[in-house]
Amino acid sequence: MNTTDNLNEEFFDPFGDTPPTVGVSNRDVKDGKTADKFSGIASELALLRDLQEFRKKYAIINRTGKTYVCWEDKFLQQLEFQNIADFHNFHAHHFHFIPQGKAKSGKVREDKKVLVTQAFLEDKLTTRYEGIVFDPSETCGKHYWNLWRGFKVHAKQGEISLFLDLISALCNDDQACITYLLNYLAHMVQKPAELPEVAIVMRGTQGIGKGSLMKTIGEFTDNYKHLSSTNSLTGTFNGHLLNAFVIFADEAVWGGDKSAEGRLKAMITEGTNTINDKGRPEIQVRNYSRIFVASNEEWCVPVGEEDRRFFVIDGSPRYKGKTKPGEFFHQYNEWIKNGGREAIFYALKHRDISGFSPRDFPNTKARMALMIRSLPMPERFIYEVLNGTALVEEKTIVKTPDGSHSRCYRNAIYTDCLEWCDSQGFRFMPSADEMGKAMSKVFAFEQDNPNWRSNWKSKTQGYFYQLPSRAESMKRFAQNICRAEPAMVFFDYEDECTSEFSDDKSNVVSFQKQA
Repeated sequence: MNTTDNLNEEFFDPFGDTPPTVGVSNRDVKDGKTADKFSGIASELALLRDLQEFRKKYAIINRTGKTYVCWEDKFLQQLEFQNIADFHNFHAHHFHFIPQGKAKSGKVREDKKVLVTQAFLEDKLTTRYEGIVFDPSETCGKHYWNLWRGFKVHAKQGEISLFLDLISALCNDDQACITYLLNYLAHMVQKPAELPEVAIVMRGTQGIGKGSLMKTIGEFTDNYKHLSSTNSLTGTFNGHLLNAFVIFADEAVWGGDKSAEGRLKAMITEGTNTINDKGRPEIQVRNYSRIFVASNEEWCVPVGEEDRRFFVIDGSPRYKGKTKPGEFFHQYNEWIKNGGREAIFYALKHRDISGFSPRDFPNTKARMALMIRSLPMPERFIYEVLNGTALVEEKTIVKTPDGSHSRCYRNAIYTDCLEWCDSQGFRFMPSADEMGKAMSKVFAFEQDNPNWRSNWKSKTQGYFYQLPSRAESMKRFAQNICRAEPAMVFFDYEDECTSEFSDDKSNVVSFQKQA
């Protein structure tokens, strides 16, 4: 916060850097008129000295129509706000008695007790802000308190091979992912005022380098927040994120909270953030945050269908535990201390990202795994059936008389779905209508029979779905739900043209419970 003023140029401070004076009165001086005169001057100078210190630390700010005193806590590295009454109470011991001279009658007036806080509030030189903004473009002007602190690293060209090795390990040597992650980091450095609308999700066991990467880039700026819980990221009270630019959610675990899911997605893509600091009015600030999530849990973020907010990578464990002298992380940390961070910043600052779009990221199997985990229950159940990890009753899916297709009876598959949901511990069960819509969405039955809703009916067992081969079913699921190639969604997928499936596994009917 810039709360400096010109008082140093206007007044000579005879007290130097001595602590603020508390409760000084010239009434304690009894050595005559000369002593009274100098005592009064000393009290006034002491008040001015204390006022200087207050102006350096504090400012007055308008927060949605209410007035607060604000400052930056350098030790806790966070913003603090105090209402006027609490500001007076906390500094009630900072006061001075100022002589008032004599009345016309010749009687000496009572010394006036002046609170430093009151003098600070009334002083024209006190810094006042009309509001709070977060503006990396720095076009907001001096009347607003801009929380953006910029980058504190000085770019210096140098060797960055160790950094590239770390990035390669975190991307499991996938060149498309390596290129995207480097471009994303360069975008952060070169275009801080442009919201990427994408979060980086790094999965993998502890000790593979996720924290090392975040420590490296986190020290680029004072606008960095390291969070140790998912609630710190998506909880109701988020005042600690008011000045956040780079946010690291360390060891995040997603619990399926739909309201928190909405808040997380808004933080990634919305142009403004609503800041709710407990006990204070909500405020809106522009959003430029870069969110990084690291976890060794399978379900760390909610990746919905057609969701383009999360770039997900599974890291390689090849550097895990390599911390001894001469090993990778020891070498990396020593290099960082000796100019490595400056070399990384230089490389990112000068990287060509002219054709880069953050929303256009490579799909990964790790992202597909999170998407499957986040699917609505009926679609998740269909996936598990196709994957062979959920079995159905023998009567649910049967082969057609000619053996070319399978018939899946509607009521039976719904019953199997409910049993599966119960076995997984889900509290809320899907309706039969939701199950039907999921089947239609996955398999796109219209392409097989435009009148399937009325035509696919058995006189004895009621309505059914006609399913294609297992390979074709996998393909439709991958395309219609995940917008991906089936090999990215099903680990054992093989195209029918080259399929080596046995006859038993080539059809969905094989995945039945054993009698």
